[in-house]
Parts: sequence; C-alpha cells; structure tokens
Amino acid sequence: PHPSGRVKAPPYAAMAAGAELAVFDMSKGTLAWRKNIGNVQRTGAYAAGRLITVIGNELRAFDAATGEAGWRYPLPGWVRDMRVKDGLLHVVVHDSRPNSGMVSYLITLDAHLGRVIWRRDLGPDSPRRLRLYEDRLLLERTRSTSVGARARLLILDALTGRPLREVAIPVQNESEPLQVGDLLVYPARASGRSPTGIQRYLLAVDLRTGETRWRLPQASENRNSVTALAAAPGALIVLRSNGDLVTLDLEGGKELHRTRIDGGKNLYMRPAARSPVLVIGDTIVFHPPRARTLRGARPPAALVAFNYKSGKRVWWSEYPKDADLGFCDLVHRGRWLTSITSYRVKRVPHLVVRVLDGGTGEVRQEIHPEGFARQDFLPRALVGYG
Repeated sequence: PHPSGRVKAPPYAAMAAGAELAVFDMSKGTLAWRKNIGNVQRTGAYAAGRLITVIGNELRAFDAATGEAGWRYPLPGWVRDMRVKDGLLHVVVHDSRPNSGMVSYLITLDAHLGRVIWRRDLGPDSPRRLRLYEDRLLLERTRSTSVGARARLLILDALTGRPLREVAIPVQNESEPLQVGDLLVYPARASGRSPTGIQRYLLAVDLRTGETRWRLPQASENRNSVTALAAAPGALIVLRSNGDLVTLDLEGGKELHRTRIDGGKNLYMRPAARSPVLVIGDTIVFHPPRARTLRGARPPAALVAFNYKSGKRVWWSEYPKDADLGFCDLVHRGRWLTSITSYRVKRVPHLVVRVLDGGTGEVRQEIHPEGFARQDFLPRALVGYG
C-alpha cells in the first residue's frame, strides 16, 4: 500500500480493439490516451516506460504515459510471441511473405532504441511459445514430418542468440505448461488412444541441463483432463476437470496430497479456460467457468479462493449480476492481489481493476477506468501492463 493507505495498482493497462489502442492509467483510474493506429495484434510488452506492440507487420514503441510515438521496426511477418528482460526485447516472427519458404526468426532488439542486437533463422519449424529463464531463452517449436509432428525446446543464450541445447518435448498439452524455478512442466497427452482411454502424463524438464527430471502417468478417463497447473512452495499443484486437486513434490513428482475442491452446488469447480491461477500461502485463486453444472445451476462470474490442502472455499468475490467475463489477469505482490478484468452486462463492456486482500478476499480498492464502457470499444484482449 501507499503511505496514504491506498493500494498501488499496476500503472498502465493497454487494450486493443480493432484499429484502436487504448491505454489506462490504473493508479488514477482514467484513460491516459487512445489512438486509431491500425490493426493491433494481441501481444505487447512494457520496457522503461514504453509500450511496445505490433501494428500490422511492424513493431511500434509508444510512451506509455502520453502515447507519443517512438521507434519503429519493420517485420518480415507476424509475431508469434515476445518477451522483455533487462532492456532487451525478444520477438519470434513467422515470415509469411510469398516465396519466403515460411521461415521463422528470433530477433532481439534494444527495447529503448529499437536497434537489432542479434537475429537467428529458425528454419521452417513452427514456433509456439517463448519463455525466459535466467540468461536463457526457451523457444518451443514444432515440425511436421513423414511420421507425424514433433516438438522441440530450443535453449539459447539471451545475449548472443547462441544455441545451447535442444530437447524433445510433448506435441500435445491439455493446458498451459508451467515454468517454476528451474523446471518446465508439461501436462501432456500422447497421440492416439489405447483401450484404457487417453494416455496422459506430466513431464518435468530441467532447464539447467535440458534433461527430463521426472515423468508421471496421469488418469486416463476421458473427462478427467488437467485444466491448470500452479506452483506452491516446493510443490506443484495439479487441477483436474473433475475437481480433483493434487499436490506433487517438485523434485521427484511424488504425490504429497490429494483433495477435491468443494464447489457446493457447482459440481465441477475448476479454473475457466485462460484463467490465471495464483497461489497465495495455502490459498489457490482463479476464475471458475460459468457453464451450467449437472444440477442446472449457472454460477455467477466470480474470483474464488480455496485452501489447496483441504479443498474448502476461503473466499468468493462476485462481479455484477449477469456479467460475462472477457479477459482477466492477476498480479500478486505480498498479501495484495490485483485483478484486471473486462466483462459485459447486456452487451455493454466494462473494465474493473480490483485490489484485494489475498487472505480474505476483501476489496480494498476498485477502479473503473473512465471512457471504457462504450459500445464502440470492445477489446479483444489485454495487451499488457507495466
């Protein structure tokens, strides 16, 4: 919290809607600036007070506070992913120009000046995700072969682009892989089916060595998929579609604890698709889906917290009645939890920033940025914040 007693929210949040980019000052709850600047992609980053986003086939930098245009960098194709660390902007680009051979590139630029530091040709492989670990870049990519698709994790030096190692990873995953410490955990499913059902497993890759640290078979029932992974101190939390919550040892994958989330009337209490999942102490926080349960109930849009050891609900913070959630993001600093959420009520868009006590769910500050609830501004996604 500020000395004044107010809780500090993330300074800026940027939203894209078609050709329009709007940036909100979250500390004041006001619209900082908006511009009609072209087709804004659903990706962006912040570095040293600059908002960097993709407009058409070009990287563009803007002053986050004023919207003043900065450097520009033309791209040979469309951006698959981007990350910022230590003043460097790492961008994965897929070259879609005619006769280009559909080649992809990994480009690193000075985030302040837009100057290229290094550029690496990735060949015809299709890049998926880009991650950061210490002074390394972790790039997932796939390639179609005569015997099917294969996926690899390419580990590179972030300062020079020099490849350090490449390892095999699962082609199919049931939810987003989780990077925790020096591990990257994949909730994988094998290609094809067996008489016993879908073959699922968790695979933990050691990011220091590139070796598999452990592999753990999972339940094969058709309707019991892994919906999300989360990290607790020294442990991995696995959330399943049937409400099971399993805690595993990070070092060896040994099961430490198993419980079921008590959703009450909502039989399948689990994170909604693309909902962030955070762990605060013994509490796990996420947005559940609003799909009807077997009892016919359609739960209200809410942010919920459960004790991941007992499965009991700790707190429940609802949004307005009949709200349909759009995008959401969660930031955890100390005991404070900041949620940035868009929703619509009767087709009218809204944006709300809430700062909550992570232990009790008490809303300590709520900001409704001005200029957002307009029919002509329906954001596709949260570009980012800084």
